[in-house]
Amino acid sequence: MLKKRVLITICITMIAVFGTGGPIYAEPGNSETAAAEESTEAAASAGTVSEDDIDIEVAASLEEASKAVPAAENDKFLKVDLSNGQVRNVHGEPVPKEFQDIYGKTYDQSGLKGKSKSKKREKIKEMTDDTELYSIENIDGNTVELQSRFATCRLLVKGVNGLNTFGADSGTQLNGLTILKYETEEQTADAYEELCDAYGRENVMIDLPFRIEGDSTAVSAAGAKMNWSYAYMGFDDPATTLEGCGGEVTIAVLDSGVNSSHEVFARTQVETGYDFVNVDSDVADDDGHGTFVASVIAQSTGANVSILPVKVLDNTGSGSAQDMMFGMIYAEEQGADIVNLSFGEEVEEEDIDTLDDFVLDKFSGIMIAAAGNEGSDIDSTCMWPACSDRVFAVSALKYDGTNASFDSAYSNYGNSLDYTAPGSSVYGAMASSNSAYGYDSGTSFAAPHIASAAALVMSNDEDIDTRPEMAGALNAICKDEGDEGFDKYCGNGCPILTSLKIDGQTQKRSIADAAIESIAGRVYSGSLVKPEPTVIYGRKVLVNGRDYTLSYSNNKNVGTATVTITGSGR
Repeated sequence: MLKKRVLITICITMIAVFGTGGPIYAEPGNSETAAAEESTEAAASAGTVSEDDIDIEVAASLEEASKAVPAAENDKFLKVDLSNGQVRNVHGEPVPKEFQDIYGKTYDQSGLKGKSKSKKREKIKEMTDDTELYSIENIDGNTVELQSRFATCRLLVKGVNGLNTFGADSGTQLNGLTILKYETEEQTADAYEELCDAYGRENVMIDLPFRIEGDSTAVSAAGAKMNWSYAYMGFDDPATTLEGCGGEVTIAVLDSGVNSSHEVFARTQVETGYDFVNVDSDVADDDGHGTFVASVIAQSTGANVSILPVKVLDNTGSGSAQDMMFGMIYAEEQGADIVNLSFGEEVEEEDIDTLDDFVLDKFSGIMIAAAGNEGSDIDSTCMWPACSDRVFAVSALKYDGTNASFDSAYSNYGNSLDYTAPGSSVYGAMASSNSAYGYDSGTSFAAPHIASAAALVMSNDEDIDTRPEMAGALNAICKDEGDEGFDKYCGNGCPILTSLKIDGQTQKRSIADAAIESIAGRVYSGSLVKPEPTVIYGRKVLVNGRDYTLSYSNNKNVGTATVTITGSGR
């Protein structure tokens, strides 16, 4: 974060020919703890870290680990039609699995045929509880949504040396973790039980599938209030003020990627980022969800707040716990201050602590999570990560043109909830083109409102960087939206940024700390030349005429010309 500095001006001297330069980006996963390094060296010297027949290679980076053990290409989420037993994937396409492949019996034998809806619900829960392979996501009429728990065929185990993998096909080791890959979901489920018995359930994690939280259908412009959410929380004035005198903050958006070419990001620095789905640096958004989420942040903050896209969800809006974990490690390594998580999944209660330890512990900053859109209690359904006490969970507000209130039509709630924010009829950028906008609703879009509020709070006070400190600062500016005090629908309320007391006199940017990234060479022509350098402050490209002014001298004849860069009020 930017330290407090005094604004000054500098003079830069240039010669006739100029070199060019560019930023250098670190490869993901280059840092390891001393303990992990010792373990890695020991494993490498032994040649294997497994008691059985496979060699577990030591990965030097997140990228290498991702490529070494790719996820199986199985459908992570399925829909079962209880009227006929037909199974479809998230695209609505029939999948090459019969009913008996899921439950070990034909539809006629299942006891579902001819039953009432309530009896079908009871029976499907009973059948699902009998298998480790699937868990129920939702039951809507005659349709049951299932999570295929072992779809990626990957398991993660703490510890590396002398590991019995119980039939893994391949594996890799990174930072004290062993990642194992199996041939089928059934083998993965069996190996999970064996590994838990051998090494303790708390030391073994299923690479559970996660997905975008079923945001409601976009509404038309006629039925929405243009930018109501940003005005309601009062982002404009604090964002503008802190852009000039606040510290720099980076928000990592773990999502489906970002269309960084969209015009909404014209004044927001979107970092290079990384794609852990396809294992490359192309974070293009092929779903659209991540772009909309990031655009909420861009419209709520100033140029001193940058966005780090971390792609962990594919074009169906689904991902897995391992990719999420890698994304958290990457965000930590890149120096992100805040992570936004606009996705989640109902998990088994016994999995919560393991997921917290394996995934959330990898990031030391502030974590914001969407509460979810099932209209249910995040604690009783174990909606993770929202139910974790390590994140700030956010519910959604709706607006009637005059007042905002909890949107009970879809927003989740619960005692683990922390804040509420505008989530219905939110205006944001669509990934379909570089100038497309629309409205959408869901807690996915309430969460980045709170991430933006946290970024402004942190920008205003660089000493705030822990969860308790951030909670105290946000609570101090919250509007009580529900019952007086904390309540399970609106948590501690909605932060209103016009209540933020900004200390604009002590946090100044200094142009002396800026740098020249590049400038084109000039050839003598007998005329005055006015080269315009690219001026970088931290990771931000400053704007001529707004952040600084240029003046020239000795800029006609061969030799040395002088360009003076003078900071302007920011």
